[in-house]
Amino acid sequence: MVFSVHARYKFLKDQPKWIEWRIQKAAAKNQKINANSTATAAPTGYPSSICEEREVVLPNEPMPSRRPAVRKKEKENQRKGSDQSRIDALDHLWAKKKEADAEKERVKAEMYKVAFALDQQRIDLDKEKFEFKSISKLHSHLINNGLIWIKKSLSSKE
Repeated sequence: MVFSVHARYKFLKDQPKWIEWRIQKAAAKNQKINANSTATAAPTGYPSSICEEREVVLPNEPMPSRRPAVRKKEKENQRKGSDQSRIDALDHLWAKKKEADAEKERVKAEMYKVAFALDQQRIDLDKEKFEFKSISKLHSHLINNGLIWIKKSLSSKE
């Protein structure tokens, strides 16, 4: 079916009616491209020269864009603004991360201080325990030896 449409196009494209139609379409397209963005269609009953303002395009100059420059600048500023807002958001997140890391470090340092204090207490208790054992051994030794000496001295008196 596509082939039949293409075949008909090949046949009709050279007919005078269709040649005129293609020329009119091309002219309308050129008018649309060359028209200023503020151009308006003439209302019925008024001459077109009053209401229409057309921009003259020289052949060596680049074609004007269809979109007004103001809109382009707005979009560009919006993109820059969105980029800046992303940068601001990332900076804010980075600052929060730094704060969280500082808090973690502070908690870690506090935990180390508590662990160190507990280790010191354990060492002090071990020292006291050792001293107590030493004193009790000495005490028991003295008592045992003293009792033996007392017994000897009592037995020698008898």
